[in-house]
Amino acid sequence: MALGFKLGNVVEHGFDVLALLLQSRPALLDDLQALQQLRRFILGRVVHADQVGNLGQRQAEALAAQSHLQARPVAAVEHPVTPRTLRCNNALIFPEANGARCDAKLASEIGNGESGGGFGQLGILVDCTPVNQKKEVFSIRTRMVICTPYYQGLPMSLHYPHAHPPADGELIEVAPGIFWLRMPLPFQLNHINLWLLHDSDGWVIVDTGFPDDAVRATWTQIIEQLDGPVKRLIVTHFHPDHLGLAAWLMEKTGAPLAMTAGEFLTAHAVWNEVGGHGARFMVEQFRQHGLDAERLAKFEKRGSGYRQAVPALPEYYQRLKAGDVATVNGKKWQILIGHGHAPEHMSLYCAELGVLISGDMLLPKISTNISVFAATPNDDALGCFLHSLDGFARDMPEQTLVLPSHGLPFVGVQSRVAALHAHHEERLQALEEACEIAPQSAAELLDVLFQRALDTHQTMFAMGEAIAHLNLLEQAGRLSRTTDAQGVIRYTRRTACTAH
Repeated sequence: MALGFKLGNVVEHGFDVLALLLQSRPALLDDLQALQQLRRFILGRVVHADQVGNLGQRQAEALAAQSHLQARPVAAVEHPVTPRTLRCNNALIFPEANGARCDAKLASEIGNGESGGGFGQLGILVDCTPVNQKKEVFSIRTRMVICTPYYQGLPMSLHYPHAHPPADGELIEVAPGIFWLRMPLPFQLNHINLWLLHDSDGWVIVDTGFPDDAVRATWTQIIEQLDGPVKRLIVTHFHPDHLGLAAWLMEKTGAPLAMTAGEFLTAHAVWNEVGGHGARFMVEQFRQHGLDAERLAKFEKRGSGYRQAVPALPEYYQRLKAGDVATVNGKKWQILIGHGHAPEHMSLYCAELGVLISGDMLLPKISTNISVFAATPNDDALGCFLHSLDGFARDMPEQTLVLPSHGLPFVGVQSRVAALHAHHEERLQALEEACEIAPQSAAELLDVLFQRALDTHQTMFAMGEAIAHLNLLEQAGRLSRTTDAQGVIRYTRRTACTAH
């Protein structure tokens, strides 16, 4: 297959169009002239599905790479393309071929999981990433995929009962006695969802928000409007957007804090940079995994981002652990522990209400960051994360309302867990293939996992996630690990011969 890009407009849909040429074998596109030549080979309409309905939001649920048509890069070259040509990364397009319906209705059905179980549609997943925006140079990668609303027998659909998030300072009741508020974050991920639970003559706050004057002002406004005191703070994990204002809220409201021991102690270790946690340990970990001196110097100069973000930490707390029950307004909330994203991440599940407060363990649109800490360099964080998700999928009824820390509340635990398994397996396969020709370090593999420019903050998460995927592959016997003469850890794909 060869894929060409052109700027166009489909009147009835108002989409940018991508011209597709089907051939008997993959063809690499070497230059812009080849792209231009492809314009005459358009087999019917092509739908730019990122623009259809909610498909952009649900793309991961709709994509499943089948074993006989394995998702892999078939073109990874740079072209000078005008930025107007592709307005979305990870565009998913469908050719009108083989009798398939390739219109807005088809794309919408795939995204919403409504097309039935006997359907499999050939598509092309396109990633167009700016390499040098000033020179209008883009990196183009394509992957052949089969799109289906089912994965391993599970329907690939999520239902969003609340289409719009609350405005600043607004509370939306999402279930009896459970209120949703949203606070800003100073990152690319620009918000966090927080939860207020009504508790007879008072209130329980779940997660606190990022330490910021605007967030403090919003909290002050909300607390003044409550019809009772804040009786408890519950924090899911130690990250700044969740724990960051706990000390301030405890002082302001007098409410005690409840969280897990693993998260409380990790917060103090990271803040104080002890026990293998902190910037200097992370810099050495990234050096061992091949990060260049220029980017390492930026981490050294930045120092402890956690201490800069979180001005103070609580000095005491009530410990919650797996199997505990927190009673709120007569309703029992079971404490569920998840691993991979944080050491002892806590989610809360109320069977009577059919509600799961998932924290960062289960998000509707993005995959939560899974990183390996310098303190636990060989940790299989990704394996632990997926195992934790399997527990959610096994134990939660299908109609459970999930209240995530980012994105919209949704119904569809099993669908989302299956989609995340598929997503990470696709990444694992891509890493395996990249390590087949020559040994690769985690830093050298960043472009495989993240086809975009990364700033220092994003590089920190990207390195941690790359190491997590590589640790899983090594421990599963799919990659072998060596250390070169410069002390850099490198990975090579294991063949059938080397595996025995």
